[in-house]
Amino acid sequence: MPFRTIAEYIAAYAAGRARGVAFNNLAGNFFLLAPLGFYLPFFFAKMKKAMPYMLTVAASIAAIELVQLATMSGSLDIDDFILNFAGAAIGFVICKYSPIRHLFKLRISNRESGAVLR
Repeated sequence: MPFRTIAEYIAAYAAGRARGVAFNNLAGNFFLLAPLGFYLPFFFAKMKKAMPYMLTVAASIAAIELVQLATMSGSLDIDDFILNFAGAAIGFVICKYSPIRHLFKLRISNRESGAVLR
């Protein structure tokens, strides 16, 4: 059931029970794939558009969850998917619509022209 595990962790955190576990699970799953918002568009031009990026991220997260299920090294949980996807989406939005993007464009253009930034 979507959001059940998220609600349980939030309730446990609010009640002071297993705060470290709750925080690590929620924040870890959320921020784990946020860097993809920078790396995929940076390395693959097609990923600069939202739809190809979101489809690739969704497929990647589904693959990770299925590998966890097959190897019994984790749990297949829709809430993990939701948190991972939300983190990757936020990472994409931050890198696409923030001054960070302009810094990396400058670095790329200088590298292509032969200039080296230090």
